[in-house]
Amino acid sequence: VDDIEPPSTPTNLVAESTDYNKVHLSWTGSTDNVAVASYEVFRNGSYVATVTAPTTTYDETTLTQGTTYTYQVRAKDTSSNYSEMSNSSATKTWSIIAQTNFANLSGWTPGRVADGTDRGVSLDAGVGSNLSGGSSAPSARTDVGSAGTMGSYSYLGFPAPFAVGYIECSFNDTAVNNNSRQGISFRKFANDDVTQPRLVYFLGCDSAMSFAYYSYEVFSASALWTKVVTSKARSIGWHRFRISIDGSNVFFSIDGTQVGAVAEPVEGPEGCNRFYIGHNYNVNQTGWY
Repeated sequence: VDDIEPPSTPTNLVAESTDYNKVHLSWTGSTDNVAVASYEVFRNGSYVATVTAPTTTYDETTLTQGTTYTYQVRAKDTSSNYSEMSNSSATKTWSIIAQTNFANLSGWTPGRVADGTDRGVSLDAGVGSNLSGGSSAPSARTDVGSAGTMGSYSYLGFPAPFAVGYIECSFNDTAVNNNSRQGISFRKFANDDVTQPRLVYFLGCDSAMSFAYYSYEVFSASALWTKVVTSKARSIGWHRFRISIDGSNVFFSIDGTQVGAVAEPVEGPEGCNRFYIGHNYNVNQTGWY
């Protein structure tokens, strides 16, 4: 007996942009009188992929930044009967608002350090990242100060604060255990006044917390500091640091692995508008970005 009964229609399709070139899809699967074989994914009305059942997720990874895409899926059973199309779900990929390969430091502003002066990072023509997708020489270098309050700190400023997005940067660690104090951070100041911090999200080395493990830290004007030592041991070489904010939580990742997450403070929806490298206190050890 031929099977002519189509699968039920997939439901609850949700498309969500997860990066400047990526979209994640998820949906509720179909049922069938025999068996669902697969799902076909359509973007803007055109077929793009087949997903083998029972999987009900799909990731696209080669999209264009800042572009809206609309998706639908349909089920196919083992007799090649097709369901109706699912609901439509649209999402817009993230936009890159700042990007640099440290060919120079023209986009970077020296930051205010703990002694009240502005002291930025330096350009090092002899060192570059060896990570896939990383930039070769030159790189940005933090320089050890002559006092504990003499940091090495520079930032990229964004046109406006944003509350959903991420910053990512390569960092060259030179030891597995020392007093290094530096990393990457998202920041926002009240009225852009550096004496009035509102938000800080930090990932990197903090010798006040641990000599041997990386730390992540969150500051808000309302709750002050939360500092956590991760289970990620420091290691010599280049690492990829990322801090992501999704409007509800802050995620900290090293080399593609999440090492921590915290709920955003009440100031979180205000967003951040500066991306810092280094530290406003003495970095104690030279580092490269």
